[in-house]
Amino acid sequence: MKLTYREVKTVAQGRWGSILSNMVGSIMDDAIDRGSNRHSTCPIHGGKQPFRVFKDFEYTGGCVCSQCGSFGDGFAFLQEKYSWSSTESLEQVASYLGLTNKSESVPFVPLKNTVRPSTIKPEEIEARRLKIQQLWSIGLHAHEKGAEPLTHYFFNRGLNIEHIPDSLRLVLSHGYYEGQSFKGNYSVILAPVLSPNGTCVALHRTYITPNGGKALVESPKKLYTKGTSLRGSAIRLFPAQQTLGLCEGIETGIAVNQMTKMPVWSCVSAALLKMVDVPKTVKTVYIWGDKDRSKAGQQATKELAERLYAEGKEVIIKIPELEIPQGQKSIDWLDVYNLQRTSQQSYFSRRRA
Repeated sequence: MKLTYREVKTVAQGRWGSILSNMVGSIMDDAIDRGSNRHSTCPIHGGKQPFRVFKDFEYTGGCVCSQCGSFGDGFAFLQEKYSWSSTESLEQVASYLGLTNKSESVPFVPLKNTVRPSTIKPEEIEARRLKIQQLWSIGLHAHEKGAEPLTHYFFNRGLNIEHIPDSLRLVLSHGYYEGQSFKGNYSVILAPVLSPNGTCVALHRTYITPNGGKALVESPKKLYTKGTSLRGSAIRLFPAQQTLGLCEGIETGIAVNQMTKMPVWSCVSAALLKMVDVPKTVKTVYIWGDKDRSKAGQQATKELAERLYAEGKEVIIKIPELEIPQGQKSIDWLDVYNLQRTSQQSYFSRRRA
């Protein structure tokens, strides 16, 4: 009898600390010891102190990284950590718990002292929503006076600053924190992360210098969430049409738009890419995936493509054919775009040859 998600999840409740400690190692132990109010090194990408577990971690395995995204349960976290499919993640946790697909039934053994998941209070969600709204309201559009750090940043990334989407704004001075420790004020590029119904559930922040460089801080890119789920959400760089492009990073999305004139949404990370919801009005989806040594970008692209195809959409996968340069972890379509601009014969011309 094949195990179901519900069955394995029920047995895992109250045991996620032990499960992830054994499956991930000492870097996870540190995060667990620090708890939900203190940040630690991310077990996925290794950045210092952008990661923390949720209050209901033992019950759900939920956690969040300011760069990798939010994970509602331990299965989703393991998928991102090891580039597993949802089935592989389920099977690995089931194996650790001593469950097998050969069992006629699964022993439901809820722990007596299991702590039920705590929910964020409505007043805290409202306070976060107001903070997001306030920060967004003072932001400058790309072509407003004073927004030069924003245009400098995208120019430095090799992009045409005449076509920066209106969905981005700049705040000239905003505090940067590592945990509870204030590190200084920086200019910050804001991008709203919108849920499937169009509600802003988070602000993506890129901390930059006045001359358009990335701020010299541990995590120059962060998410400030409203406290609700990010499942299905994306940064809608350009309004969706019948054809829509999807990718991970903001800069990648702008590069694809400038190469193809296609409207593109940025999904922030591989974890959120494979969960994004696409409007019913969209008929054709291009997935502009990252090419990672870890295969995380390719796996997320594959899983999203399979789901969208099952929903009846035409799906075209685009992964860079270029080799990942030595010393780098990945290559994306911003890299391809810049190579195309600087080469006498473009990447696309070579493909057609």
